[in-house]
Amino acid sequence: MTLYGHQDWVSSVSFSPDGTKLFSDAMNYDGDFDERCVWNLATSEKTIVASPPPWVKPTKHRHGNLLVLRDDEDILVVDTSPSLTEGLQAYRAAKALTDPWWHREQAEASESKRDSYSALFHRAWQLKSQPNDAFAAYRLHTAQVKMARGVRASRKGIGI
Repeated sequence: MTLYGHQDWVSSVSFSPDGTKLFSDAMNYDGDFDERCVWNLATSEKTIVASPPPWVKPTKHRHGNLLVLRDDEDILVVDTSPSLTEGLQAYRAAKALTDPWWHREQAEASESKRDSYSALFHRAWQLKSQPNDAFAAYRLHTAQVKMARGVRASRKGIGI
């Protein structure tokens, strides 16, 4: 499940003691709290609150089989239930992690096939997991430029 609704970067998340609610807050780029929310996990309904509820613990990212991850403005709630097959558990665990080397290999393969969209996607994930990698930032910018050129060329070709 993905919870959408913050306009800025989600800075923290915390489960309620009973696991039915989730608190999140978002910060703007000036470092000020922009929005604090309590989410009903059964309905995905968001309620904006003025301050964190008393049950909020900054490190409460897991409740039972539920794991919560921040992804920019979105919140990912991953079910890691043992009732899932072993293969599906491994797949979900792998998806919860970002492997920059795998994304780098995929981006290079996409670039060699001139697949700008795929290269852009993998370069973005590579940079997300390695934000201080200047070369990854440069390659992401290059992929963005190539993607933009391809979009402009295709628009010209179909008369848009």
